Amino acid sequence: MNLIKFLLTITMSLCFSYAYANLTFDKPINLVVSFPPGGDTDVIARTIADKLSKKINQNVIVQNRSGASGVIGNRYVAESKPDGQTVLLTPSTIVTSKLIMGDRITYDLFKDFTPIIEVVRNTPLFIVVNSSTNIKSHKDLVDAVKQGRIRTYATPGNGSPMNMVGEYYKKEIGLDLTQVPYRGNAPAITALLTNEVDIMITGLFPILPHLETKKVTIIAVASDKRSSFAPDVPTLFELGLSKADFSGWFALLGPAGMDPKTVDLLNQLLNEILKDPEVVSRINSFAYTIGGGSSRDMERSLKQLYNKFDQNIKKFAIKVNVE
Repeated sequence: MNLIKFLLTITMSLCFSYAYANLTFDKPINLVVSFPPGGDTDVIARTIADKLSKKINQNVIVQNRSGASGVIGNRYVAESKPDGQTVLLTPSTIVTSKLIMGDRITYDLFKDFTPIIEVVRNTPLFIVVNSSTNIKSHKDLVDAVKQGRIRTYATPGNGSPMNMVGEYYKKEIGLDLTQVPYRGNAPAITALLTNEVDIMITGLFPILPHLETKKVTIIAVASDKRSSFAPDVPTLFELGLSKADFSGWFALLGPAGMDPKTVDLLNQLLNEILKDPEVVSRINSFAYTIGGGSSRDMERSLKQLYNKFDQNIKKFAIKVNVE
């Protein structure tokens, strides 16, 4: 019986290899990033693009189409031909912006995109301040807001998960803070470092160099458990706020209607890339957890994240100004 199963496995593997042996990419692939160069989405995309181009012997060109909290680039991909030549590397902002902006976003997450693979998973968000403020704890931060010394928080755009965390946080502490949206993490961190804004909601990657130089201080993490990359940082729940998880992922999506063979081939290639020790080391150095899995797994993950953020919005009555 075991021999039969073994032979069937080998046969299926050979059939799979044969089916995809003649499937090639005869044109460059455009890997769209809906945010400016220099941010975490851009850096992850370029890491993946370099490896993928070598595997398919074809250029993989990273295109930064930023603006409107990622909506411009997302819409561009949703409206592209489903020929496998245009794909999107996106953070979970694609989910939150749709939930918050609703009908103002013309694409449908579940009808206009083809899930391909989860590239990075479990991306917690942190509340950080410029160290020059001398704020070292959640209590210090709340006191500074009460005193009017802290008034603003930076995000990479309206409708982003960071925006949601900011609104959740100010509701939970019962004090007013004003969001200042930027066109991505790179300009937002610059604003924080130059004291243009007082607080930033961010993933760990954009602030890593500034943690090393002690220019920024992490106050808390907005997830249901501490991050393994910052184990000393307390969750907001540990600090007395309502329990909530705003962590997300980075994913590769294509336009709706892609040939399943192309989707499976891209998924197979990306799974191989995500096991490459060099890629694993690089992604881990960004304080992110490597992803992987099937396109069906990615489809489930998209629905699960949508439901989680939808529940957060309703539970905490989160309202975001997106005008």
